[in-house]
Amino acid sequence: MKRFLTISLSLLSLTSFSQNYKFNIKFCPLALTDGFSFPTIQGGIEFKLSDRLAMYNEFGSKYRKAYFEWSDTSFIRSSGFKVKSEIRYYFPNQFGEEKKSKLMNGVYLSANVFYNRDFYNSAIRYYANQDTTVETLDNFSVKKKVFGINLAIGKQQIIAKHLVIDFYGGLGIRFRNIENFHQEYNPDKDLIVPTVDLTYQGIKSIIDTNEGTHCLPNLTAGFRIGYQF
Repeated sequence: MKRFLTISLSLLSLTSFSQNYKFNIKFCPLALTDGFSFPTIQGGIEFKLSDRLAMYNEFGSKYRKAYFEWSDTSFIRSSGFKVKSEIRYYFPNQFGEEKKSKLMNGVYLSANVFYNRDFYNSAIRYYANQDTTVETLDNFSVKKKVFGINLAIGKQQIIAKHLVIDFYGGLGIRFRNIENFHQEYNPDKDLIVPTVDLTYQGIKSIIDTNEGTHCLPNLTAGFRIGYQF
């Protein structure tokens, strides 16, 4: 009997601990095919700080070239990473205060800072000295660094035992710094060959030639799949 009580209390304690979630780990499936930035294997971990506050940290590593890295050169090795740190406030459940076991569940408001670094090769077609009779292809390397801040709103939902899905969207600002190497195109005297249609690849090639630091608006959205402990 004493042994049975000991085992029962141990199981009860373990169950209570497993329901009082302290942290969760998450995977970002959309990051695998990110064509607007660069593809990464990306995930994060969220810690509960207090009854309503949590911290989420995320890291992603570039695992292959992006779809628009079409330059036929090897000036620089394609590589990159993404880092994000976020503070979240979870709102009380609309039907009343939730139990502590589900505090990292429901609608939340967050603020995050992020840093991305991407090294890759690029190319652009241009008319030297604006001579439209001769088209030149310029292959060059790019070092792009982006720092930004976002405000976001999201909802984290428990969809099965320990399994969660996290949807979010938000707005912010980013500071983009671009350095070019081995570039022959001179924006002061040369003319970029315009594309027949407005394409993302054409826009990205023009951005790659725009060296310096620029402040731009930032849009963020997506979802994550996680497991709570």
